[in-house]
Amino acid sequence: MVPVQPGWHDPTPLLGYLNPLLGALMQALEPARLHFCWRVVDDVLAFLARLCQSETLAPAMALDEIVYGKILPKLRGDDSRRFRAALEGCRQALEAHDCPRSAGKVDDLLQDLVETGSARFWR
Repeated sequence: MVPVQPGWHDPTPLLGYLNPLLGALMQALEPARLHFCWRVVDDVLAFLARLCQSETLAPAMALDEIVYGKILPKLRGDDSRRFRAALEGCRQALEAHDCPRSAGKVDDLLQDLVETGSARFWR
């Protein structure tokens, strides 16, 4: 874990980073009907709020971890144009918002589509 600089107890500044990331993920996943609900957004915000109090991870790393653990496990499907486009869009959004672990997992899912014709987070 990478310690953060003292004083980021307030998650409000992260919203400027979080909103575009979640919006981009929602936009990428919605055509394949894999979008997430407000409960997931609430869980992400609660996780970040708790993390801000503990100062255990840098904000960008924290966002990558919560996306990896809360949003990506819902991704599964057979090879189709919509599902492939959803994963591609998801990967682009994650790379653009500096979420390397999550982007790497989406790369794995895309590779699974090529090799097996289906993909799911939990293999």
